[in-house]
Amino acid sequence: RVEAHRGHAPFYICRRTGRKLPPRCFHIKSLGQDVLFLDHFCFWLNKPIGLRNRKYFLLFLGYSLLLTVLGVLLVASLLHGVYFNPHTTLRMLLPFAPVTHPSAPLVGPEERTD
Repeated sequence: RVEAHRGHAPFYICRRTGRKLPPRCFHIKSLGQDVLFLDHFCFWLNKPIGLRNRKYFLLFLGYSLLLTVLGVLLVASLLHGVYFNPHTTLRMLLPFAPVTHPSAPLVGPEERTD
């Protein structure tokens, strides 16, 4: 590391590009770019997570968690309705499910065994 000026943050010279880089700036060899405040390389997004996209990465994680929780709650409420209501047919839950005959229910209360 080389001190830029007395009292300022040190910088260093990148071995691959030869440019002056601030602290916590790293070179990503596969992309050929320097990333400021590199946190990690996200293989799901195929991008390095750094200063410029950390906010969007955290929003992506938050919305993914929110949609996962909503999906689990939706499936749990559907299964709860099927299990505790003997008059619920699969036709009510899946209105576009194929049937052999239009008036025949997929699962009826007389076919249930509790």
